[in-house]
Amino acid sequence: MSNDTEVGVFEALLSDFRRQVPERPERRPTLLEITRFPHYENVCSNILAFYLDPGKPHGLGTLFLEALGKVGNIKDLEGSMGSDVEVETQERTASGNYIDILIRSPSHAVLIENKIFHAPNNPFCDYAKHLASLKQPCKHKLLLTLKPIEERTERDIESYGFRHITHGELVNGIRKLLGDHILDADTRYLTFLLDFLNTLENLKEDMIMNERFIDFLKKQRPCEVEWFLRNVAEFKKDLSKKIRDLEQKCPVEPYCNVRATAADPPKDGLFHVLAHDIQHSSFDNNVVVETVIHSGGWKIQIWLRNVPRGGPPNKGPVDGRQEELRSYLNIEGIPLEDDTGVGHGPGTRFLLRSFEYTTDLDVVAEAVRQTLHRLATSDRRAA
Repeated sequence: MSNDTEVGVFEALLSDFRRQVPERPERRPTLLEITRFPHYENVCSNILAFYLDPGKPHGLGTLFLEALGKVGNIKDLEGSMGSDVEVETQERTASGNYIDILIRSPSHAVLIENKIFHAPNNPFCDYAKHLASLKQPCKHKLLLTLKPIEERTERDIESYGFRHITHGELVNGIRKLLGDHILDADTRYLTFLLDFLNTLENLKEDMIMNERFIDFLKKQRPCEVEWFLRNVAEFKKDLSKKIRDLEQKCPVEPYCNVRATAADPPKDGLFHVLAHDIQHSSFDNNVVVETVIHSGGWKIQIWLRNVPRGGPPNKGPVDGRQEELRSYLNIEGIPLEDDTGVGHGPGTRFLLRSFEYTTDLDVVAEAVRQTLHRLATSDRRAA
């Protein structure tokens, strides 16, 4: 494959990807996502059971029952069930199967089969038989899933008397009614509830994104996608090798106040970094000489560790420390290629030198060594 053909394939793949797979929105992880529990259906069922029980100490009363009734088309569920409500998880049937959630009152019994990612291929006939054996006169069966189900599955569950609802519909129903219950809610359980609802919404969003990505892959020729990924992997290896070679060419042993760190390459980024921390008596924090390699080339940057990187300019102490560093570099005669601030935010890092990606490594290493030597030996304490 010629270079022009390779570039054409790359451009076509990226163009199709941008058009067909929208960028994932940046968001902070929920507590449940941090604990890595959101995929566990039993955990989700236990949380739902807690909030479905109006007698639990969450203080939200019948909020979940009301929302479930509206979404599941069960008229006046919260009112008809009364105050004598029991909510059980993992109810065992006579055949040894387990029902995810069973809500019971003297008059009503509501069975919920809860699904996150697993396909709804449960023994619905056995579940229906178990529910029919209960003494409550009013019985309802619900299948709760993260995403819509196929028409054939929908027909199958309807034949056993199940109604299908999604987590998204239930979450929307809860949010609509939350204002009527929020004043009496226990703050701790309200906070966790909101985290739980956000987790369910994130799961649905991630599922949609994954389906779009898989659909994108289906439309491409597998050999081209695999070839593209191999080239990206080789490029990342090249980045890592250049940083390792650079570290070898910039020894820190001659200096007692310099430490080198070549962190593991980022999993999701096409760049690599070698950082040299310099303890300097002129500053409370280490001066960092950071050499970055990416497709755009090399950058040798300088900044103060423990000074926030993303803060806005003209913010008192932070901006003052950067000005202190700028003045120091000027006094020591260390020129800046760009002193307007580069990196993660304005006024946070100064650009010392930049080189093309194809620049001989010895040239880059010599620039780094000169910078380290001037900074390390300018510290009168370390001299």
